[in-house]
Amino acid sequence: MTYGRQQNRTARELENATTNAANLIEELEEKVAELETEATRLGEDVESAEEDNRALQDEIDRLVARLGEAA
Repeated sequence: MTYGRQQNRTARELENATTNAANLIEELEEKVAELETEATRLGEDVESAEEDNRALQDEIDRLVARLGEAA
């Protein structure tokens, strides 16, 4: 293979590698955005569950207090 052909082949390979890398970066950025959205949603779910737990604990405390008064 001549030097010029080798350079052309190397240039094509480099261009393909660059394109592949750019595509992978784009896919990763999309995945990161999806994961950030999911993390936000999960954080909101946790906050909601914590609020529910506090409300349930308050209700349990009230019921225990009423049982103590009745005893």
